[in-house]
Amino acid sequence: GGGGGGGGVGGGGGGPQVATPPRAPRDAEQQGSPPLWLLGGAALAGIATLGFEVIAVRMAALQLGSSLYAVAAVLALFLLGLGIGNLGMARQARRSEAPLLLLGWTEAVAAGSTLAGLYFFAPGLSAPAAGLNAATLFAVCATTLPPTIAMGAAFPLLVRLGLGGDRLAENFGSVSAANTAGGIAGALLVPFVAMPQLGIVGSVAACASLGAALAGFFLWRGSSTLRSAGLRTGCATAAIAVGAMLPSLRGPDSNLSASSPTRLLFVSHGAQASAVVLHNGRGKELFVDGDAEAASSGAALRTERLLAVLPLLVHPDPETLVEIGLGSGISLGTAARFPLKRLDCVEIAQSVLRAAPYFAPHNGGVSTGTDGRIRIQRAAARSFLARHPRRFDVALANTLHPWSVGATGLYSQEYFQRLREALRPGGITAQWLPLDRIGEASLASILRTFFSVFEHGSLWWGAGNLIALGSASEIPPLDADLAAHRLQAAGIPLAELGIRHASELGTRRIANAASVRESLGSRQILHDDRPLLELEGARARTLRSPAALDLVVEIARVAAARDPDRRTVALWLEALAVRTRGDTWLAADLEDKLAESDWGPAREARIGRKLATARERLAEARPEAAVATLRALVVEAPEARDPRFALAALLREQGDLRDAERELRELLERHPGDAEAWNLMAALYSSDGKLAAAANALEHALDADPFLPQALANAGLVALGRGDVNLARRMLGRLQALAPRGAHPEEITLQAALDRQAGT
Repeated sequence: GGGGGGGGVGGGGGGPQVATPPRAPRDAEQQGSPPLWLLGGAALAGIATLGFEVIAVRMAALQLGSSLYAVAAVLALFLLGLGIGNLGMARQARRSEAPLLLLGWTEAVAAGSTLAGLYFFAPGLSAPAAGLNAATLFAVCATTLPPTIAMGAAFPLLVRLGLGGDRLAENFGSVSAANTAGGIAGALLVPFVAMPQLGIVGSVAACASLGAALAGFFLWRGSSTLRSAGLRTGCATAAIAVGAMLPSLRGPDSNLSASSPTRLLFVSHGAQASAVVLHNGRGKELFVDGDAEAASSGAALRTERLLAVLPLLVHPDPETLVEIGLGSGISLGTAARFPLKRLDCVEIAQSVLRAAPYFAPHNGGVSTGTDGRIRIQRAAARSFLARHPRRFDVALANTLHPWSVGATGLYSQEYFQRLREALRPGGITAQWLPLDRIGEASLASILRTFFSVFEHGSLWWGAGNLIALGSASEIPPLDADLAAHRLQAAGIPLAELGIRHASELGTRRIANAASVRESLGSRQILHDDRPLLELEGARARTLRSPAALDLVVEIARVAAARDPDRRTVALWLEALAVRTRGDTWLAADLEDKLAESDWGPAREARIGRKLATARERLAEARPEAAVATLRALVVEAPEARDPRFALAALLREQGDLRDAERELRELLERHPGDAEAWNLMAALYSSDGKLAAAANALEHALDADPFLPQALANAGLVALGRGDVNLARRMLGRLQALAPRGAHPEEITLQAALDRQAGT
């Protein structure tokens, strides 16, 4: 309108007027470059974000297994979460009158949800990785996505606070560079510093604490008064505390409950892998990134021994040996019992090296440095082999599961070529191969690749797994008499290998290299630049298909058609395949036929079936029938450990202490290193008031297994009964050292007894 001066937008004279923008908060006004406190906050936020991503990959591996899918799942979730957070906060960051306060609340949400995600990680250490399924994917999503969304939402607010003045591009670059530099630092600090020192839970807490500190700082700086700053900081602290309390609501892990024999003894989170040692009641198990790698009992123990024994028995005159992958150290310890001049081992994971002492004395204490012939180096296998050509007579490849990240690099043609080049003329490589949770295509590719490099060799049945022997020259046949002599000289009883006669070893050869190549044809060969093994293996590990076993059966049939001596192992493999498909009656019939010929694996299978029958009768509240079944089984297989131990334990429960002691004495005469049997014998003596005899039995138990929680607790209780409080306290200290995630029931029992003793 014309004329007079009016107010508002149209007011004033002469021409159009421009509206005055709303006044921005004090901390959003930036003249020149962003302040150092803002750049520092952006860097710390980057440390927390990328540090948590590294931890999330490790947690996902413990849920899904160490595979490309674990890495891909976390990467996809992080990109999705950061994108959702960026997009969701972008408009609000532009419109907010108090971006500093909003940034503080966002960091508080990120910290609280990071801690709350541990609720889904709680059972991750005490159970094998479940693999790729709906439940594990949900757990990974619930652990990763909420904090990632909050972390992503923080970036637009940091940018808003840093874009004052007219140097928008330069300021944006400064904030982004600080955030990226922090991310780089977090990605390096967490695996190389935080996880080895603090573990996974401690590292998560460190990232959350960093986020909580940022939240407190931003809330304080964005508040106009000290009172409002304290109130807001208190509310944020309470919210973060709620997130921290959520994992405790899950309750105790059923795998580690007092009623279960499983005990968690050791946990180590290194830059390369997480290693866990569990005691399952019969022995110890090593898990690396959620995958079972080794054990000190059962079929796994015999496989680890056979991996070392087979090449050392067929090589004419072995002097030097290298093992790729230490694992529990049992294979290396078994090889060290032979008169070799030098034994090398290369292991890249510091956490695995730290776990090895827990497998003494089964591994001969190879990690203690007492045997001057043994050199254990922390290094990558491929670079180690490249530096030591033509050096070894025997190479043991005890490496990753085929579905693990980087597996192709340890099963490829290029890798096997390096193994071959590291051998002296006539040298032999022994490669461990799993049969469980591996697809037919993966197994076929590995065997085809292995025998494409090693022209000569053979495929053997271990004890639930396969062992491939390969060489550039003809491998001599296994001589039973020479094998028996070498085993006796090494002090390795045949029972440790699960055999009764040395001649049985030769019957475990499934096929020679030519038969394997004929069965598999000339299809896919594994190469470094195509990680097909990880992709196929990660999908197959969740299956229970007998396809891989059927492949081995076909190889055995081809070999048996040429060599009648291969028919026994071919029939055994067929029985396994039939059982896998669910035909237990036919499988039992085939196993019984082989057992009549005194073939070791078939005898073990029949013993296992009868043991299961005894357990069923005990579950039906028919202890007399269970005892009768076990007595018959002891007569049939007097050398077997499990039936006699089960019989002794059942007789003790029924109060027949004399017969229980007799069975234990017979067992210990045949298996003098059985810690569980010595511990049960000590319990018998203690019940009868023979404390000195009980203490002696417990000494034998702890010599056989220094980490058996039940024996440590019993030793402490017996010491108290004899008035030796100092010894009881030492046993308590050893128990406390074996409880990385809280006291075991044995520790609680001994502590209560000590408290009562002190009270009196």
